[in-house]
Amino acid sequence: MDTQNPFQAWTQALQNASQSSANPMAANPMAAARFFWVDFPVEVATRLQRFAAERMQDQMRLLAELGAQEGNVNPFMREAAFLQQSSVAWGAEVMQIMELCQERLLNTSRADSEAPIHYPKAA
Repeated sequence: MDTQNPFQAWTQALQNASQSSANPMAANPMAAARFFWVDFPVEVATRLQRFAAERMQDQMRLLAELGAQEGNVNPFMREAAFLQQSSVAWGAEVMQIMELCQERLLNTSRADSEAPIHYPKAA
């Protein structure tokens, strides 16, 4: 049984991928620098910006609905439910970004055209 923690396994896989002869970044350091310093951070930042914008739009929509409703509406309960749902959505988005990191960093032999960016709608 492997007692290696996930971080150690991940770094070991990254080292193995970087030493692979099939890895184009091992032969071209400028391609690796472009990927690690430009392409990949921009991809992650774009995902986070889109997700945060969706969350802000949902918050503004909720506040507009609460302002328009009359009667016996408990705004604190609606806001608490929204915050709970939002925290679950943020957790799911962070997990998707971590999966993206693992996929993009460990599978470096894949061409850029084979690496689509998926932006699933938050729950």
